Amino acid sequence: METNMVNWYYVIGSERVGPVSVSALKVLFSTGEISNDTYIWKKGFANWERLKDVTELKLDEIEMESAPAPAPTPVVEAAPAKKIDLVVEDKFELKAPVKKEVTREIKIDQLKREEKSSPEVNFSFNWHAVKEQAEIFFVKIGKDRKHSDDNIYGPYSLVELKEALTEKRVNLHTLVFSPGMSSWTKLQDTLINPEYTGIALSSVSLTEIPLMLVFESSPEPLMTIVKKAGVKEGVLLGSGPFVELLNKTTLASLYVGSEIKVKNVQVIVQNYDKKDQTIECLFVDLNTDARKIMLNHAV
Repeated sequence: METNMVNWYYVIGSERVGPVSVSALKVLFSTGEISNDTYIWKKGFANWERLKDVTELKLDEIEMESAPAPAPTPVVEAAPAKKIDLVVEDKFELKAPVKKEVTREIKIDQLKREEKSSPEVNFSFNWHAVKEQAEIFFVKIGKDRKHSDDNIYGPYSLVELKEALTEKRVNLHTLVFSPGMSSWTKLQDTLINPEYTGIALSSVSLTEIPLMLVFESSPEPLMTIVKKAGVKEGVLLGSGPFVELLNKTTLASLYVGSEIKVKNVQVIVQNYDKKDQTIECLFVDLNTDARKIMLNHAV
């Protein structure tokens, strides 16, 4: 059967484990390593699902058959050769995940010691201190062109923004944001505008404050902006070594503008498009505050 193939993954703590077979899942379930609330996934699933919600696994059978049959002793007489081979095969297959669990427990202990929580950053932004090539700016395009819907792009460097303005790919009504700014700001009210006098010509409402997720990284935290919010999955924008985070559960801090709101948001990076700098991800068990913020900013 398809469900007996070694193609299942599950999440324990801060690590994805797998692939494993259904037989291995049964043993893990019987020993308490995983439960009905454990997130599992295989190719073809649109999202991670709790074990109890995956009907094809037939939970009632897992619960009844979870206790492994005792292994036959060497003194069993007249044991058919085929049966002995089958028992040895099963024993080997089920033993592999157990070995992996020992390594995983050590890794989780190390994670708890080395990475107790997600980063907390005190942002500061100074136009006069911006490095020309630093990719720290995001732009929101839509209403600046009388479109009903906005879309977010980036990150860009100061040089790229100036070129985009010159080539009219953005205009003075385009909104721009960088970590450390209090909200989205029109380009006309920044130093990118060659005619800027230091006096703001417009104001931006509080609803235009962007969301950011900040990941721990060395030498500096990774800054991302939430392009598409949600309580299960979302899309981020950012540059950096996100390929290294693929299929791992990573802790991030949720910011509204430059104000931290929620720490230790569990994020699983599913895909990173380096060209477009888009990060497709899953959010695992968002708490009440994080869910409320994401729903208020969902697009």
